[in-house]
Amino acid sequence: MPVITLTSDYGLQDPYLAAVKGALYSLLPDVTLCDISHQIEPGNLMQAQFIFKSSYNFFPSGTVHLVLVKEIVRSKRWLAAKIKDQFIITSDSGFLSLLTTQTRPAEVIEISLPQEQPLFPGRDFLAKAATHLARGGALSMIGRTTEKWALSTLPKQFYESERNRMVGHVIYIDNFGNVVTNITWAEFSKYAGQQQVRIDLPGRQTISAILNNYHEARAGEIIALFGAEGHLELALVEPRGKQFNGANSMLGLNIGNTLTVTFT
Repeated sequence: MPVITLTSDYGLQDPYLAAVKGALYSLLPDVTLCDISHQIEPGNLMQAQFIFKSSYNFFPSGTVHLVLVKEIVRSKRWLAAKIKDQFIITSDSGFLSLLTTQTRPAEVIEISLPQEQPLFPGRDFLAKAATHLARGGALSMIGRTTEKWALSTLPKQFYESERNRMVGHVIYIDNFGNVVTNITWAEFSKYAGQQQVRIDLPGRQTISAILNNYHEARAGEIIALFGAEGHLELALVEPRGKQFNGANSMLGLNIGNTLTVTFT
């Protein structure tokens, strides 16, 4: 059974998502559609990359992923890429470069455009490309190979040897208010050894331990741990949500803020 996922910045109020789904079902009635997220902030490629990268490779081989974030771009280029055994269709917005910092696509094609420039690419021609691939069609049938696509970069984590600390940035805040940083366990473990840690927070607050799970602390405590995706997170145990008392609002942290972890 063919599977197509959808990721967008459409939100849930407007008719855009329903229109794209209608086009997909009309073209391929037996398709299984799966929503990854449609509440990405308009044009927020960093947020889209984190959400998508955390989920897409759990789908079965041959899945087609239609990413409609920053769908319309000035270059008027849309891409289809094969990464491992899955296909990703997106605008040439820089999203592909964010997704492939560590994994080189096996093939990338620039999708051939219809004669009339579409106002709604997802509905008007990307749905056709997605269903073509979902049926098992070849990439070469929907465009020409390209080696060039727009570049975009993510904030980098780094180690300051003279201060014996790691410096990272907040890259995502989830619905619970958990603050996700770009400090990964893979990098952290290179420097931590058996040393103690001190995480410096706004308001001269600190956290002096990194826990293994949420159950090691009491309700209402703010903790640090490496989450399911291997990123250092700050979390409030048993929060009501990011709009009320998540770690983000309790600490006054937002996407882009700097966070330091000092080894002592």
